[in-house]
Amino acid sequence: MRMRWTFTCIILLLVIGKTDAQTTNKDSLALIKKQVAIKKIQTALDEKKLKLKKLEDALPEKISDMDRAVKQSQQSADENQTAAKKLARDSQDKKLSRRADNAASDARSDAKKARKTTAIVDNLKKDIESMKRKIESDEKKLEKLNEQKEVHSS
Repeated sequence: MRMRWTFTCIILLLVIGKTDAQTTNKDSLALIKKQVAIKKIQTALDEKKLKLKKLEDALPEKISDMDRAVKQSQQSADENQTAAKKLARDSQDKKLSRRADNAASDARSDAKKARKTTAIVDNLKKDIESMKRKIESDEKKLEKLNEQKEVHSS
Protein backbone atom coordinates (compact mmCIF):
# COMPACT_ATOMS: atom_id res chain seq x y z
CA MET A 1 0.00 0.00 0.00
CA ARG A 2 2.78 2.37 0.93
CA MET A 3 4.60 1.53 -2.26
CA ARG A 4 1.52 2.27 -4.29
CA TRP A 5 1.09 5.60 -2.52
CA THR A 6 4.72 6.58 -3.17
CA PHE A 7 4.46 5.54 -6.80
CA THR A 8 1.27 7.61 -7.27
CA CYS A 9 2.92 10.68 -5.69
CA ILE A 10 5.94 10.36 -7.96
CA ILE A 11 3.76 10.09 -11.06
CA LEU A 12 1.68 13.05 -9.93
CA LEU A 13 4.82 15.16 -9.42
CA LEU A 14 6.12 14.20 -12.84
CA VAL A 15 2.84 15.12 -14.54
CA ILE A 16 2.70 18.48 -12.75
CA GLY A 17 6.34 19.19 -13.59
CA LYS A 18 5.82 18.28 -17.22
CA THR A 19 2.75 20.52 -17.49
CA ASP A 20 4.67 23.40 -15.96
CA ALA A 21 7.60 22.80 -18.33
CA GLN A 22 5.24 22.77 -21.32
CA THR A 23 3.80 26.12 -20.26
CA THR A 24 7.29 27.53 -19.94
CA ASN A 25 8.22 26.14 -23.37
CA LYS A 26 5.09 27.67 -24.93
CA ASP A 27 5.87 31.05 -23.36
CA SER A 28 9.47 30.89 -24.56
CA LEU A 29 8.35 29.88 -28.03
CA ALA A 30 5.85 32.75 -28.19
CA LEU A 31 8.54 35.18 -27.04
CA ILE A 32 10.96 33.92 -29.68
CA LYS A 33 8.29 34.20 -32.38
CA LYS A 34 7.63 37.80 -31.36
CA GLN A 35 11.35 38.56 -31.43
CA VAL A 36 11.60 37.10 -34.94
CA ALA A 37 8.57 39.14 -36.05
CA ILE A 38 10.13 42.29 -34.58
CA LYS A 39 13.41 41.64 -36.42
CA LYS A 40 11.56 41.00 -39.68
CA ILE A 41 9.54 44.20 -39.40
CA GLN A 42 12.63 46.18 -38.37
CA THR A 43 14.52 44.91 -41.42
CA ALA A 44 11.63 45.79 -43.74
CA LEU A 45 11.35 49.18 -42.07
CA ASP A 46 15.05 49.90 -42.62
CA GLU A 47 14.76 48.90 -46.29
CA LYS A 48 11.73 51.14 -46.77
CA LYS A 49 13.49 54.07 -45.12
CA LEU A 50 16.45 53.57 -47.44
CA LYS A 51 14.15 53.46 -50.47
CA LEU A 52 12.38 56.61 -49.25
CA LYS A 53 15.71 58.40 -48.94
CA LYS A 54 16.62 57.42 -52.52
CA LEU A 55 13.25 58.62 -53.82
CA GLU A 56 13.54 61.92 -51.99
CA ASP A 57 17.09 62.40 -53.29
CA ALA A 58 15.92 61.83 -56.87
CA LEU A 59 13.04 64.32 -56.63
CA PRO A 60 15.00 67.61 -57.06
CA GLU A 61 16.74 66.30 -60.19
CA LYS A 62 13.44 65.14 -61.69
CA ILE A 63 11.82 68.49 -60.90
CA SER A 64 14.73 70.25 -62.59
CA ASP A 65 14.34 68.01 -65.66
CA MET A 66 10.62 68.77 -65.72
CA ASP A 67 11.22 72.53 -65.54
CA ARG A 68 13.71 72.32 -68.40
CA ALA A 69 11.30 70.28 -70.51
CA VAL A 70 8.42 72.68 -69.84
CA LYS A 71 10.58 75.68 -70.79
CA GLN A 72 11.77 73.92 -73.94
CA SER A 73 8.19 73.02 -74.82
CA GLN A 74 7.09 76.64 -74.40
CA GLN A 75 10.01 77.87 -76.50
CA SER A 76 9.18 75.35 -79.25
CA ALA A 77 5.53 76.39 -79.16
CA ASP A 78 6.56 80.04 -79.54
CA GLU A 79 8.87 79.18 -82.47
CA ASN A 80 6.04 77.19 -84.05
CA GLN A 81 3.70 80.13 -83.72
CA THR A 82 6.26 82.47 -85.30
CA ALA A 83 6.85 80.04 -88.19
CA ALA A 84 3.11 79.67 -88.71
CA LYS A 85 2.64 83.46 -88.86
CA LYS A 86 5.44 83.77 -91.43
CA LEU A 87 3.89 81.01 -93.51
CA ALA A 88 0.49 82.68 -93.28
CA ARG A 89 1.96 85.81 -94.91
CA ASP A 90 3.36 83.82 -97.82
CA SER A 91 1.61 80.47 -97.98
CA GLN A 92 3.22 79.45 -101.29
CA ASP A 93 6.81 79.62 -99.98
CA LYS A 94 8.14 76.07 -99.83
CA LYS A 95 11.02 76.98 -97.50
CA LEU A 96 8.67 78.63 -94.98
CA SER A 97 6.32 75.67 -95.23
CA ARG A 98 9.14 73.24 -94.37
CA ARG A 99 10.27 75.43 -91.45
CA ALA A 100 6.72 75.64 -90.10
CA ASP A 101 6.33 71.88 -90.42
CA ASN A 102 9.63 71.27 -88.60
CA ALA A 103 8.70 73.78 -85.89
CA ALA A 104 5.35 72.05 -85.41
CA SER A 105 7.07 68.66 -85.12
CA ASP A 106 9.56 70.05 -82.61
CA ALA A 107 6.75 71.63 -80.59
CA ARG A 108 4.80 68.37 -80.60
CA SER A 109 7.77 66.26 -79.45
CA ASP A 110 8.83 68.81 -76.81
CA ALA A 111 5.27 68.93 -75.46
CA LYS A 112 5.29 65.13 -75.25
CA LYS A 113 8.60 65.21 -73.33
CA ALA A 114 7.18 67.82 -70.98
CA ARG A 115 4.11 65.66 -70.29
CA LYS A 116 6.30 62.61 -69.65
CA THR A 117 8.62 64.41 -67.24
CA THR A 118 5.62 65.90 -65.42
CA ALA A 119 4.12 62.42 -65.09
CA ILE A 120 7.44 61.10 -63.78
CA VAL A 121 7.55 63.80 -61.09
CA ASP A 122 3.92 63.17 -60.14
CA ASN A 123 4.53 59.42 -59.86
CA LEU A 124 7.66 60.02 -57.82
CA LYS A 125 5.72 62.22 -55.39
CA LYS A 126 3.02 59.53 -55.11
CA ASP A 127 5.69 56.89 -54.45
CA ILE A 128 7.20 59.05 -51.71
CA GLU A 129 3.84 59.53 -50.00
CA SER A 130 3.06 55.83 -50.32
CA MET A 131 6.42 54.90 -48.82
CA LYS A 132 5.86 57.31 -45.92
CA ARG A 133 2.50 55.66 -45.18
CA LYS A 134 4.08 52.19 -45.30
CA ILE A 135 6.85 53.28 -42.95
CA GLU A 136 4.31 54.76 -40.55
CA SER A 137 2.31 51.52 -40.63
CA ASP A 138 5.40 49.39 -39.95
CA GLU A 139 6.43 51.67 -37.09
CA LYS A 140 3.00 51.22 -35.49
CA LYS A 141 3.26 47.43 -35.87
CA LEU A 142 6.72 47.47 -34.36
CA GLU A 143 5.58 49.62 -31.45
CA LYS A 144 2.65 47.29 -30.79
CA LEU A 145 4.89 44.19 -30.84
CA ASN A 146 7.41 45.86 -28.53
CA GLU A 147 4.61 46.68 -26.07
CA GLN A 148 3.41 43.07 -26.15
CA LYS A 149 6.97 41.85 -25.65
CA GLU A 150 7.44 44.10 -22.61
CA VAL A 151 4.15 42.88 -21.09
CA HIS A 152 5.17 39.22 -21.50
CA SER A 153 8.69 39.71 -20.18
CA SER A 154 7.44 41.48 -17.02
